[in-house]
Amino acid sequence: MEDYGIEVNDAPGQYVASSQHSLYVPDSDLRIPLQLLGIFSFLDSRKPMKQEIDKCEHIILTSNVP
Repeated sequence: MEDYGIEVNDAPGQYVASSQHSLYVPDSDLRIPLQLLGIFSFLDSRKPMKQEIDKCEHIILTSNVP
């Protein structure tokens, strides 16, 4: 994601006070908070419904280039 221009702040706030523990998408000015399970940061997600696919903004987090 970082190579694609996404800002990845994966250090939890209790360890790095300045971390926002999130993903930041500069093109959309969107900050997506991350959750923590033990030592793993993750983004809770689900399959979108048809109407969400049709009406919501699409955010691409990774490139399809190897």
